[in-house]
Amino acid sequence: MKRKKYKIRKDLSYNFDGHKLYRIEALKDFADVKKGSLGGFVENDKNLSQEGNCWIYLDGKVYDNAKVWGDAVIDGFAQVCNNALVFKEAHVRGHSKIKDNARVFDNARIEGNSIVKDNAQVYGHSILLENAQVCDNANLIGTCLVRDNAIVCGDTDIYDYVQFNSDAKIASAADYFIGHENWEGGHNFVYTRSNNKWTTFFLNGTKEEILEFAKTRVDEKYYNFYKNVIEFVEKIYS
Repeated sequence: MKRKKYKIRKDLSYNFDGHKLYRIEALKDFADVKKGSLGGFVENDKNLSQEGNCWIYLDGKVYDNAKVWGDAVIDGFAQVCNNALVFKEAHVRGHSKIKDNARVFDNARIEGNSIVKDNAQVYGHSILLENAQVCDNANLIGTCLVRDNAIVCGDTDIYDYVQFNSDAKIASAADYFIGHENWEGGHNFVYTRSNNKWTTFFLNGTKEEILEFAKTRVDEKYYNFYKNVIEFVEKIYS
């Protein structure tokens, strides 16, 4: 039988949201965790796997039927609860919350006050920052950045390299448009319909702000590209 990597400290407990949670203590060295180090909180030994390098740091909490395994990390004041799963090399930090039947895995990063809930899944190299939210049956796949107060919801599947900022709300493929730049790494130029904003690799703002910024570029191709895409999208959504 493999030696356990942590134990539950029954003497270090407190009540949280109707649950009695217990601190964990490392029983051996692994990853950057040293034997004897205190971790975050679990409700029972099913919340955190005894295998892999997964760990709960500081005041992170995993409870209900939630499970963390693989090399996943729960840090800060983050919460994983209900039937949520966090695994592989995913990181959940800050005051983020993963709840309901949500899944966060691969190299996904959830930070700030972000929320993943309902049946949503965030994976690949996707990142949530600040007050971002992914809910309903939405899937963030590949490399996506959702930040500020942006929400991805509905039955949306986001595969592309995109950024959703400000208070954008994405509920279907009709709520955003992607223009593909062909220089400096091929970054995407994204329009979000709900807030009428544009996001480039450099800037998030109105069309006027984007075009003003583009005028400062040495190469005129920046300005012409953005101008042509904006005019095209305005015709689509007019």
